Amino acid sequence: MKKLAGLFLFVATASAFADTGNELATGWEEYKKSENGLSANHYRIGHFSGYVIGVADASSYWCPPSKGLTQGQLHKIVGKYIDNNPQKLHMPAASVVMLAFKEAFPCPK
Repeated sequence: MKKLAGLFLFVATASAFADTGNELATGWEEYKKSENGLSANHYRIGHFSGYVIGVADASSYWCPPSKGLTQGQLHKIVGKYIDNNPQKLHMPAASVVMLAFKEAFPCPK
């Protein structure tokens, strides 16, 4: 029972971080700082990174190339989408990530 309670607490905490694109944008800003050699909040970077990779693994709404795509590229694809679409940051975080992937790698019709 203790393990189950701990898992619930972890899931509730993790989901609270990235409820909307606004929270993802905060993680993206920290990611960019780190990439530029500046002091950054690695906790927020880890949540941003984990969220992006988790949605990438779970989503079937985009058609990534069969090989060669890196996690760093996925982070930058989502980050570019965040930078270019601030009007969508009120949306659920998962939707923002999926829209970014779908825009970068649309599936053939």
